[in-house]
Amino acid sequence: MDIDILNLVNYSASPQTIAFIVALTIALGKVITTTTEVNVKFIPLINLVVGIGLAMLVLQSTSPQTIIDGLVAGLTSSGLYSTTKNVKEGLNG
Repeated sequence: MDIDILNLVNYSASPQTIAFIVALTIALGKVITTTTEVNVKFIPLINLVVGIGLAMLVLQSTSPQTIIDGLVAGLTSSGLYSTTKNVKEGLNG
């Protein structure tokens, strides 16, 4: 019995669109955190909200699948941002 996990998920957006939303979410999250006095602990929450909002805007839909796509984009952007920050700090000593 072979279960293909990728076939269980039905994305409403193409991988390129999700990558675009992730890039925008990272950029907007960075702008929000540098222009306002937001505690850095709230960056993942900000990225989730921005990711959902951008997914709804880019995909022009409010379906549950679009919201899930936005959650994926927000969580991915948080992970990418924190990973690159940690790697930079590790390289600098």
